[in-house]
Amino acid sequence: MQAIHAKFHDGVFTPVLPVVLPEGQEVTLWIDAGEEIPHLRDEDREFLKQLVEKRREVFRKLAE
Repeated sequence: MQAIHAKFHDGVFTPVLPVVLPEGQEVTLWIDAGEEIPHLRDEDREFLKQLVEKRREVFRKLAE
C-alpha cells in the first residue's frame, strides 16, 4: 500500500509524482482533502486529526 499525492481537475485525479503501477491497474482511493468539517465538536475534530496522523504513519511504514 502506498500514499499518492494527486490533484483533481476536470473529474480526473492526476498524480503529482510518477506512480509505478501496471497499466490498467485498479486501485482504491482514500481522499484526504485537508478540509475542516464545521459542524464537529472540537474534541471530535481532534480525535479525527489524531486518527489521520496514525493512519499516515502506518502508510509510511508500509511504503518502506
